[in-house]
Amino acid sequence: MAVERATVAVYERQASRYRDRRPPAHLGRAESFARSCLPGLPVADLGCGPGGYLTHLPHPVLALDAAGAMLGLARQNDPAAWPLRADVEALPLADRSLGGAWARHS
Repeated sequence: MAVERATVAVYERQASRYRDRRPPAHLGRAESFARSCLPGLPVADLGCGPGGYLTHLPHPVLALDAAGAMLGLARQNDPAAWPLRADVEALPLADRSLGGAWARHS
């Protein structure tokens, strides 16, 4: 199953509104997850949305989302994040290339 285009279109139009109405609510969980990631490998936030968890994850961090507008907000939140527009069901990543993957609300 590929990413639902109608849903992505809503996020493209409403990215700022989504960010403003849904601040990250699980920062403690993100920080706990970060401690369990494999060192020396990038970590991904799959379906990162506006990037509210990026600064709480180990770096380098990959900000992956299907909506370009969300990636723009994610880069504002963490300019060091590596943006990647992709479908979480068809990740363009090599096997074992990540030290961890966070996917909150995805």
